[in-house]
Amino acid sequence: MKFEKLLQAISIFLVPIFILGIILKNILVIPALVSFFNLLLIIYFLRSKYLKHIIFKIYFGYQFLTLIFALFFALIFYSSSEIYNLLNYYEINEFYLTKATLAILVYDIITIGTIIFFSHKNIFQFRESKINKVYFFDIKNIEYLSIFIVLLISYSMKLYLMSINYWFILSDIDISQNSFANTATVLANLDLVILLYFSFQNNRKFLDFLILILVSTISLIFAFISFSKAKIFLICIPLLIIISKLKYAKLYCVFLFILLINVGTFFEYFSYLRINSERTILENTEQFLIQDNNKDIIIEEDPIIRRLGYQFILAKCIKYIDNHNFQYNPKIYANNISGLIPRFLWKNKPEMGVDMNSIGFNLGLLSNTDFITSVGLRPIGEAYYFLKYIGILFVPIFLGLLLYLISQYFSDKYWIGFLISTLFIIEISLSDWFNLLLPSLIKIFILNYFIAVIMNKNFDGKQQKINIKLK
Repeated sequence: MKFEKLLQAISIFLVPIFILGIILKNILVIPALVSFFNLLLIIYFLRSKYLKHIIFKIYFGYQFLTLIFALFFALIFYSSSEIYNLLNYYEINEFYLTKATLAILVYDIITIGTIIFFSHKNIFQFRESKINKVYFFDIKNIEYLSIFIVLLISYSMKLYLMSINYWFILSDIDISQNSFANTATVLANLDLVILLYFSFQNNRKFLDFLILILVSTISLIFAFISFSKAKIFLICIPLLIIISKLKYAKLYCVFLFILLINVGTFFEYFSYLRINSERTILENTEQFLIQDNNKDIIIEEDPIIRRLGYQFILAKCIKYIDNHNFQYNPKIYANNISGLIPRFLWKNKPEMGVDMNSIGFNLGLLSNTDFITSVGLRPIGEAYYFLKYIGILFVPIFLGLLLYLISQYFSDKYWIGFLISTLFIIEISLSDWFNLLLPSLIKIFILNYFIAVIMNKNFDGKQQKINIKLK
């Protein structure tokens, strides 16, 4: 308790210093203050009774990482001249960055406001859903057999994807020539279910602890060598949940935050290993350290800015839409309804979604010879790109209602509700586009619910379950 009060005192002391530092630096003052206010708003409501469910912590945590953090990072670690170079690189100015941060603030306010509105009015209130409690089998230690089978499938699929060069973020294979790759990608992420299973536990056996260490290590290695922030984020979620249950959890989180600031070095290191695969790991490590010590990092090439700097991409998107002939395209969101119809029922079902490569080319983020790379705008960027201001109003209302329904129907006090709601929010958080969100959530439920039911048990003797054993 004393430690928490110490952290609060330090935070109260640092807030005015940070604000004063922004003002004295005299660059991007308004965007920084808007983003800082947005962060305080998120923290305040996460401590309220309306956003107690775990999904809100995950969603707004990722929202902070992708739409707030990079701006603070640039202001703290780079000079004014370097920040101006970054604005020139994205061909934006402070006006468009201010407009982007205000759009993010409005987007978050509407999302939170929608959740609070439905909670306060008791609209769509559900009784405690039986879907959270059901289990099929009453066999001792069946969860360990399930863990083994799920991990075998997951890691086999990861190795398969690596063998066809599809596991890596820089993959350039033709997916039409590897029809199984998409299915394998879904199955490869099943190790997340196992990590979430251990993160839900409060009391672990020694065997559970050993399995957790082993799975965490292997999964993190696979995630880092993919160079994908999404894959790393997937594995970090259950680990952060485990840490949150430890004594001095906030101290560990501060340590992890320091690691986050230096995560770019890990991306560069694994990229260097992949490029120079003919040399041993020891030789590569030695050469990388020598090269890294003699290299000056350019701000636009900083891995944190490149992978998490969506404020700057949003600002560029806003500038493009504001200066070109704009046409509303609400039909793109109708894919959430038509996408629910399976292809075996709709044989001539067209390809759905958006061409993220052509959008990247339109925004000037990709060259006219790059037909592979896709650009993610985040759902707020998608909303502005297709619906402009109307999108900033209606998409967060849809999002807020969806988050509210998930929190009401899937209780994070039960294993099944915890797993499904967490997988849902990870998909929502990582999605750069919402135009096919509902079909994705349906697929996640179908794939993972049966696994969750098999692994369900009476955690800590607190869970009353409905037994529908198969005879």
